[in-house]
Amino acid sequence: MTKGFLYFIEAEGTDLAKIGFSIDPISRLYSLQAANASVLVLRGTVNATAGAEKALHALHRTHRVRGEWYPIEYAMGIYDDLGELCEAISPTDLSSVIVTEAYITA
Repeated sequence: MTKGFLYFIEAEGTDLAKIGFSIDPISRLYSLQAANASVLVLRGTVNATAGAEKALHALHRTHRVRGEWYPIEYAMGIYDDLGELCEAISPTDLSSVIVTEAYITA
């Protein structure tokens, strides 16, 4: 099973967050920003596998707004719960990264 990170990306001004899986969450943030009008901000990551992402989406499917997008408070509640269950990577270094207009700024 592929190892990487569950990521939690907020679309500012929408009250939504995407929960996904990537080996490189920063690159994923950049690619998502290219197709999104809202400013996207990486709010956190957790060590995981692709299978963990599938299980998480299945478990929380009734709360999905669309695809892998959830209400921000609900998504960050999942992140907080996961932080208690496994070793979470601190988003401190990533929380100030904002992608706007094809540029990553810190």
